[in-house]
Amino acid sequence: MISEEKKLVTKQIESQASAIEQDGIKLRQYAENITTEERIETLKEAIEGLTKEITGRLSEIAELAKKL
Repeated sequence: MISEEKKLVTKQIESQASAIEQDGIKLRQYAENITTEERIETLKEAIEGLTKEITGRLSEIAELAKKL
């Protein structure tokens, strides 16, 4: 039973890690599609938003890891 729970938790951690990777890809694609003049302020806002999302995901990973 414990082994199955660890497998589930590991899968959840992998899912969160994948989501973080996708956030980075989205940010890079977004940065490529805006003009230089817009870039600094827009990227700042995007980075702040993604930082909050990533921090939340990392917190979830930490909580899940405690179950392992």
